[in-house]
Amino acid sequence: MLRKSLTFAATTALLVSAYGLQADSAQAATFNFSYAFSSGETLSGQIEGDLADDKDSVLNLRNLKAAYSGLPGTSFSFLTPFKFSHFSLSGRGLNFLGFNLSPKTDSINPNMGFSLRDEFFLNSATLGLFQTNSTTVYYSNRENSEEFEVFSRDRWNAAEAKDVPESSAIAGLALLAVGGCLLKRKAACS
Repeated sequence: MLRKSLTFAATTALLVSAYGLQADSAQAATFNFSYAFSSGETLSGQIEGDLADDKDSVLNLRNLKAAYSGLPGTSFSFLTPFKFSHFSLSGRGLNFLGFNLSPKTDSINPNMGFSLRDEFFLNSATLGLFQTNSTTVYYSNRENSEEFEVFSRDRWNAAEAKDVPESSAIAGLALLAVGGCLLKRKAACS
């Protein structure tokens, strides 16, 4: 009886730790972000990427979903077609751009977008009409912008979105617990 209980405990511990290692070793992560402009409006959303070893930089950006509170119904789901954007949790070294329409065009077209920059001597938070194509981004100026200000790290917020464990993993652990109880009960009856 003691041997079966120890075997069950060891098996359960291995499965639980294996599930934990699997969840932690995932390459892709989802990050929530928001920037509060001095006007009181907010740009917020989610993006997927890979957290770098420095635990601040997020690489290989994809799947942008963002909105701006000042223009209800406007969404931003396109990144630059070239590896230009840099995302960071702290806001340091940030060069993050998103657009309403795909910039993957041959000709230069107007495109509503945002740019949050805090790198080297460039420090700006802009939301407005850009000019984009597959290789170029012409920045919005004050006249074509809803927002145009100096970027402030104090108003930047970004963090990894914490996932809820998958229901299949929870169900598997529940089945293990039930099985353990049945083994224990069967052993007690013998």
